[in-house]
Amino acid sequence: MESALLIERTVEDSHEVWQFDGSRALGPDFWHKLHELAENTSDSVASVTLDGGENFSIGTDLAWLSRGLRRAERRGEFGTFVELGRTARSAFDALQRLPAPLFALCRGAVTGAGAELASIADMRLCLREARVSLPEAKLGMLPDFCSISEIVAALGSSDARRCLLLQDVIIASASSPSPFFDSYPASRDDALIEIRDVARMCARGGVLSELRQHLKRRACGSAEEAAQWNEENASLGDVMAAIRIMTRE
Repeated sequence: MESALLIERTVEDSHEVWQFDGSRALGPDFWHKLHELAENTSDSVASVTLDGGENFSIGTDLAWLSRGLRRAERRGEFGTFVELGRTARSAFDALQRLPAPLFALCRGAVTGAGAELASIADMRLCLREARVSLPEAKLGMLPDFCSISEIVAALGSSDARRCLLLQDVIIASASSPSPFFDSYPASRDDALIEIRDVARMCARGGVLSELRQHLKRRACGSAEEAAQWNEENASLGDVMAAIRIMTRE
C-alpha cells in the first residue's frame, strides 16, 4: 500500500514550516504535495522550513519502488528509473526556485532521498543527533533526485565519499559536528528562532534562485543524468533483490 504521507503547512508571521512524519517512507504522494507547496510559495514568504519530526526522513518508499520496477520488468518497459523519479525531481526543481530561504531541521535518520532533500536546503540545522546515510549504492543505483554535486557540496568531499562509496553513516551532534550542518540548536524552539534571525538577512526572490545555481558544482552531472545512468546500467532484477534484502534487515 502506498504511503499517504502528508505535509502539514503552518504559517507564523510569514515564516512557513512544512512538517511531515519522517519515520514514514517517502513516496509519490509526498513529492507531489511538496512540488505543489513549492510552486505556490509567494514572494512574501520570509522562510520555509522542512521538519520531519523525530526522524527527518527514513528515505524512499522501497515498496513503491519495487512495485514500479516489477511492472516495468513484466512489460519490458524502458525509461522506468527516469520516470519513477520524475515527480521527486520536479519537487526538487521547484524547491530550488523558492523565492525564500529554505531550511532543513534535521534529527534522527536523514536517509537516502531525505539526505538528498536536506542537501538542497540553504541551511541545515541539527537537533540533538542526526544520522546521515545514502544507501542507494547498495541497490546498484546512483542518487538521482538531486545532483551528486549538490550532495558533495553539502556533505563535503570526505563525508560524501564515506556516504556514497563506503556506505558509512555520518553521525552528527553538537559534540561531534559534521560539515553537513550549519548549526546545532539546543531545542526546536531555539532552531525556529535562529531560522527567523537568519532569514532576515538572506537573499530573496530571483537572485536567491540564481545564487543557488551558481553555488552548485554543475560539472559533476545533474540528477536527470544520474537517472539516465540508472536506466542504462542498473539491473531491475538486482535492484529488486537488493530491496528484498534491505527490507528484511
